[in-house]
Amino acid sequence: LLDKYQTVTLSMEMFETDCQYVLDEYLAGFITEDKMTKDARAWRNYDPAYRRMVEEARNRSQVVIAANAPRRYVNMISRKGLEVLPQLPKTSREYLPPLPIYTADSAYYERFQEAMGGAGHGMSDNFYYAQCMWDASMSYQVYRHWKKHKKELIFHLNGSFHTDFRQGTYGQLQRLNKKLNLRNISCKKVNNPSLKQLAHELDACKDLVKKISDELQEEPPELLAKGNEIAEGFSAELDEMR
Repeated sequence: LLDKYQTVTLSMEMFETDCQYVLDEYLAGFITEDKMTKDARAWRNYDPAYRRMVEEARNRSQVVIAANAPRRYVNMISRKGLEVLPQLPKTSREYLPPLPIYTADSAYYERFQEAMGGAGHGMSDNFYYAQCMWDASMSYQVYRHWKKHKKELIFHLNGSFHTDFRQGTYGQLQRLNKKLNLRNISCKKVNNPSLKQLAHELDACKDLVKKISDELQEEPPELLAKGNEIAEGFSAELDEMR
């Protein structure tokens, strides 16, 4: 993405909003990586899982967003519910998305309950509300950055449950602005020899991909009726008619 667009903001579930300044200090070269991973509370799998992306952003002077809600507040919600949030000091609420937190996605609620073992196992709805806080925080941090940099591409990274079926973080971001141009990529680890062989044999259609890339605008309108679909330089006759 960086090779193609030059500027791509990386947004990450793996860092919490109250650690943004620590992340910024590391990206700017003020502190060491060891200090950053400790003070920004990087996940245990930082090195094998996502260190390379942070380093690439650092080397290319890109922004990295610490998008997740601080865990202490998520834990608080799981114990006391959402009604405790307005009671927090103003300085604490600065790390959180605007209230109220949206929780009315029934399909997401059912999927969460199923994943956690179901309401019949004595699980309070507060755990679902805590999940919604994570989603609200990540979607809001992405949206807030987009509002200031509308021409930039934002690549947000989170566990697939948060965005599968266009629910969770994806759904909350869409609620903030229905006109946002969103794409959802869900990666699953598959240990199936037959599928691996099939994937190996698939034709990547590189010639077709190049042809489409050369002939269409990088960001064409979703509706053909709006025009401006064909890239400039593809047809001299069409260029004269623009």
